[in-house]
Amino acid sequence: MISKFKTFCCSILLISICLFSPAIFAAEITAIPSVSLKVEYDDNIDFNSNNEIDDFSGSIIPGLALNYKTELLELNAYGEADFKRYLEETDFDRVNQLYGVDSRYQMLQRLYFIGEFKYRKDETTDSQLEDTGRVFKRDGRKRYNAGGGFRYQISELSEIGPNFEYEKTNFSSKDDDDYDLYVYSLPYTKIFKNQRDTLTLTPFYSKFESDVQEADGYRFETGWKHFFGETITSHITAGVRHTKIDRKDTNDKDDNWGGVGKIEFNKRGETFSGLVGYLHDLRADTQGEIIQVDRMYLSFDKRIKERFGMKFYGSGYFSRRESGDNDKVRFFELNPSLYYLLTEEHSLELFYSYQNQVEMDDPGDPTTNRNRVWLTLNLRFPKTW
Repeated sequence: MISKFKTFCCSILLISICLFSPAIFAAEITAIPSVSLKVEYDDNIDFNSNNEIDDFSGSIIPGLALNYKTELLELNAYGEADFKRYLEETDFDRVNQLYGVDSRYQMLQRLYFIGEFKYRKDETTDSQLEDTGRVFKRDGRKRYNAGGGFRYQISELSEIGPNFEYEKTNFSSKDDDDYDLYVYSLPYTKIFKNQRDTLTLTPFYSKFESDVQEADGYRFETGWKHFFGETITSHITAGVRHTKIDRKDTNDKDDNWGGVGKIEFNKRGETFSGLVGYLHDLRADTQGEIIQVDRMYLSFDKRIKERFGMKFYGSGYFSRRESGDNDKVRFFELNPSLYYLLTEEHSLELFYSYQNQVEMDDPGDPTTNRNRVWLTLNLRFPKTW
């Protein structure tokens, strides 16, 4: 499977080089080096309901973002590494990493190419909770994402084109199951003449593979994006899916229909921005199982004074497996913060986070709680040529 992934990535890179070579001149280049310094207290590092371990930690997080833009080509690259060290629990020391690149190249007057690659190394308590709202123990995770496609502009207001995405997720522990996900789609997008409404029609086919099960997914989604004046945007997606799951451990097969959907409302102003949303979809957990996730989320950023402001992020999840024992998990997190702008590019932020997970089908409903407090100094140094 790794060889297929490397072959695909190399193909995307070679195609990009060949396509982009005529457009390397007269470019505008922006570089944003950055560094963040962070100190944190965590009262449940291992996200364990029975044996809670607490400690202080410190992090140095250097990063770099690059934007390369010409009339035909736009290329974005980014990367950061989080060097995290604990005061006493040194076994938890780690280096989280995130690297990525995405591009768009106008091949012909009406035809353009898009490509993307991303690599992320982190902990399940950082990002698997964000993806699925369920983690049964802390584990290391590596995830590779690659994708590419073409768009043909039928007119100034509509376009269509094929797209392919590949995701590979590996876990450090043998207790968790690695998995691969392939997604093929053909999105059609239409912008209405009023410039306030956008319609999207997308058929999908996906293939999921893990040591526990294989799944074939078929779905069709309709999306509608609407601008309410200058500050409010709504984005609604609804669709139907058909999922076939083949369990390798029991040779059982599940064949079911269901709905998928996403609703978001976004507001932006001079001193306030906010987002509220709901998601109903399928995801994969650390045991290599397909799960159904319902997620509600809310975030806002309010500038109280010229340099001082507050942020809030909250989300709640309800998830259950699509086959097997259909176990259910409920999870929510609350994350308020305060920030002070030292300059336009430098800031100081104070965060608090509370997380709560309940395994609803286990005896006694095991509950995991986690409290974190951290202070971060963010420094950015943008430069444009």
